[in-house]
Amino acid sequence: MGIFNTSKNKITYHIIFWMVWISFNTIFFGAAQDAYRRTFIVELYELPEKIIVVYLNLYFLVPRLLLKKKYLQYGVTLFAMLYLMALIMRAIYMEFLAAQYFPDTANLPYFQGYRILKYVYYNLCPVILLTTGVRLFSYWYQQQQLNNELAREKLKAELHYLKGQLNPHFLFNTLNNVYSLSLKKSDMTPVMVLRLSSLMSYMLYDSQKDKIELTKDIENIKSYIALEKLRYGDRLKVSFNESGELKDKAIAPLLMLPFVENAFKHGLCEDAAEVWLTIDIKLKQDMLYLKIRNSVDELSCDDGPLQYGVGLQNIKRRLELVYPENHSLDIVSDVDYFEVDLKIKL
Repeated sequence: MGIFNTSKNKITYHIIFWMVWISFNTIFFGAAQDAYRRTFIVELYELPEKIIVVYLNLYFLVPRLLLKKKYLQYGVTLFAMLYLMALIMRAIYMEFLAAQYFPDTANLPYFQGYRILKYVYYNLCPVILLTTGVRLFSYWYQQQQLNNELAREKLKAELHYLKGQLNPHFLFNTLNNVYSLSLKKSDMTPVMVLRLSSLMSYMLYDSQKDKIELTKDIENIKSYIALEKLRYGDRLKVSFNESGELKDKAIAPLLMLPFVENAFKHGLCEDAAEVWLTIDIKLKQDMLYLKIRNSVDELSCDDGPLQYGVGLQNIKRRLELVYPENHSLDIVSDVDYFEVDLKIKL
């Protein structure tokens, strides 16, 4: 619920809240003082000031300071705002209410420290505490819903990846190629076995974690490409570039590798005479840049490009859940190439 949200239902809820607030105060304090009309008028005079501090607190101070754990800044800023509004309320009281409804206080000084603090404590703090509590509960509930959805989507992504992305066709081809290397007593045999073992470990175990080391994630991409090179041989031209301080950074697993796998699955066809793939990974400050471009031969490939697959929709959803408002994904599908441009603020 945003301050500029024009949803009729939400606006109605706000109006009802303030009507209930005024009614409750009028009845409660009016009964104590046996002055319902006077209490109601005072509440109306104080309503604009309360509305201002409540919404400034809810939509600016809470999200920008309190929810970001800047507690000292939040407390100081909130108190300064409440004290300033109490000064305004005191001036309004003395100018418009005191002479008519509280003649005994009409000749008192406009601004007295303890009276201003009374305004803060009795007039503003209750509504601030109530609305902030409701806002924090709403935020907590939304986070719980988001975490539950994230867990479900993560599980679905893992199952989808194990069943569909790393398919048996790839695994059998890789094992056959490794077997061929072993018959030739190639020095590459133990290296390929190690890469396959690392890749399987990543998808079976590391994928269960919330975050994985960025360097390890990149190594798994390299392992996957190395295994695919066994299948394509010299027809495959790969350019892999990485730059920036990649160490000591973490990323959610199963976000980058599916794009690479789909490049092979949908673009780099086995029947094509020559295929190429370029991967650029760059880290600048906390921003990760991933660009993948691969050749496309529509005459040789039976599958459609990645953007028409279910897998991409799952990855998009995971990005929205894991890195909300901290990522961008652009996909370009052309006649002879396919490009993925992903940016993530880690």
